Amino acid sequence: MKDFVRPLPKSYPTSPNPFMCWACQRIFSALGWRITGEYPVVSKAVMAIAPHTSNWDFVIGMLAKYSLQLKITVMAKNTLFFWPLGILMRVLGCFPIDRSNAGSFVTQGAANLVNAKDKSILVIAPEGTRSEVDNWKTGFVRIAHEAQVPILLIGFDYSSKTIHFEGLLITTGDVDADVEKARKALSKLTGLNS
Repeated sequence: MKDFVRPLPKSYPTSPNPFMCWACQRIFSALGWRITGEYPVVSKAVMAIAPHTSNWDFVIGMLAKYSLQLKITVMAKNTLFFWPLGILMRVLGCFPIDRSNAGSFVTQGAANLVNAKDKSILVIAPEGTRSEVDNWKTGFVRIAHEAQVPILLIGFDYSSKTIHFEGLLITTGDVDADVEKARKALSKLTGLNS
């Protein structure tokens, strides 16, 4: 439980819920998971989570979110927002995205979503699918660059049952190079179905 004693910096967007925090910490810990790494001081960011190889990533991620009392917005494919699952997805802080309509309109809209509040973290799985892929989608870098916020790199490692805060990546305008830096930073981690 010591990993949860260390609170997030005050700069992070939070949604205090003591009961959910207490319950999720105990479930997260009972499953053998922990959170490692240093929390960079940031009030706005695009959070890139990888590897994303299983539906369990969402469950583990939500347990971590409530354990830390972290308020995030998760970009999820719009096909998950059918009734009644769509209600639960919105309650959990998810935002539907139509991946067939990707491009500058989505990038600008997501950047506006990040900048609409003083504190905001937008979560994206750069792989864009639960299957193992060689090339990541570039949207997370484009959104961060458009919003002028850093990318907070978060890794899920099932081999050690850790969610690791890997650090910040500042975009340079070279989308391909920035995507590759992020991919390399998180490539040493093992997804559930890797």
